[in-house]
Amino acid sequence: MIQTESGIFVRRTEHSVEIRVVGRGAFQNSRPLQRFAADMIQRGHRQFMLDLEQCAGMDSTFLGVLTGIGLALRQQPPPGIVHVINVNRHNCDLLQSLWLDRLFHVAATTAERSDCKPADGEFQKLPDSSLREGPQLLSREEARELVLTAHTDLIQADSRNARKFAEVTNQLRKEAQPHQPEADPPA
Repeated sequence: MIQTESGIFVRRTEHSVEIRVVGRGAFQNSRPLQRFAADMIQRGHRQFMLDLEQCAGMDSTFLGVLTGIGLALRQQPPPGIVHVINVNRHNCDLLQSLWLDRLFHVAATTAERSDCKPADGEFQKLPDSSLREGPQLLSREEARELVLTAHTDLIQADSRNARKFAEVTNQLRKEAQPHQPEADPPA
């Protein structure tokens, strides 16, 4: 079913959590997905299906939030997995450029993975997930923590990502440090 409005749409089935990204996956709509996924993992869900058929693209923070979900699932007893389906060439290139195709099970179409076909049923839109409606603003500290965690997770997923994100993570860690007043020069 094609969604007509942008945002992050979700539903739970007996065996999986399904996530549909409509429009862009970006920093601005990452937090609702992060919170939803953490809640689902805490409730014992271990199979996530991410449908990117209507996804126009993803920024590095959104990709990092997805990575955090995959890493969290991998650490659960029993380990879980994120299945990514309906991936267009652009989004597949994004996943591959960050080596995330090694963390997720990626399929261009649902036909490639018979175990990943979406179930019938209604999706619910996550509040504050539409870029058009202006998602809930985060405080500067919340935004810094979100971006830092997302990029740290990208590095944790594959150490080759350190070259790409070391500068941003170092800067964010530096900004998070309490400001130290400059000492007076010795007399």
